Amino acid sequence: MQANSLGLVYRAGQAPREIPLAQVSDFIGDTDNFIWLDIQSPDGGLLAMLGEELDLHELSLEDALTTHQRPKLDEYGDYLFISSKVVTLADGQTVLGELHLFIGLNFIVIIRHGPSLDFARARDRLARQQNGFKPDRSAALYFILDEIVDQYQPVITVLSDRFRGLETRLLSGGLVQQDLKKLYTVKHELNALRDVIDPLQGVVLDLIRVHPEIISKELKVYYRDVHDHALRA
Repeated sequence: MQANSLGLVYRAGQAPREIPLAQVSDFIGDTDNFIWLDIQSPDGGLLAMLGEELDLHELSLEDALTTHQRPKLDEYGDYLFISSKVVTLADGQTVLGELHLFIGLNFIVIIRHGPSLDFARARDRLARQQNGFKPDRSAALYFILDEIVDQYQPVITVLSDRFRGLETRLLSGGLVQQDLKKLYTVKHELNALRDVIDPLQGVVLDLIRVHPEIISKELKVYYRDVHDHALRA
């Protein structure tokens, strides 16, 4: 298996087990299996292999290799393709990573570019199979989106506090030229973060309204909570 990649098979009532990426097709035919694949910065060859294993359209594979995309949701026959952004803080500065998801009948593929979450918490929640959550695409996608949106608020809080502090100094006349540059930088970071969050709200809303085949009836309320959380961010 390629470094920085992870393949897991989940089954109801069982602990997940690791599988090689090249053997995904050996497990995908059994719909009692749910496949979780997570790959960091894949090259074209690896994605082409994955496309053959999972019968993924070449246009969605091209999108998964492309960075600097806005959050979006595309439908490709029997699977969905989602692009999103992940925001983290590094040395006090916001850092954007990119995330692409393939969501099929019994699989989810995570393609990560740049700094990102490792989704260990999402994998653990899926493995525990508690509170009515089954190891399926509806639960897996919810856990991923929930973790992405949860990450936004701490970043917004840090930037907002920083902005208010600089703004207070400006109004009191204690702001020097260097601080003025910092003020504009923080404002730009907040605006950039808004440009990430707002489209993701639309993606989650489309999932709820247009794709009931993805979101189980039992989990719809959880997806609405993710959407509301993004609205409040």
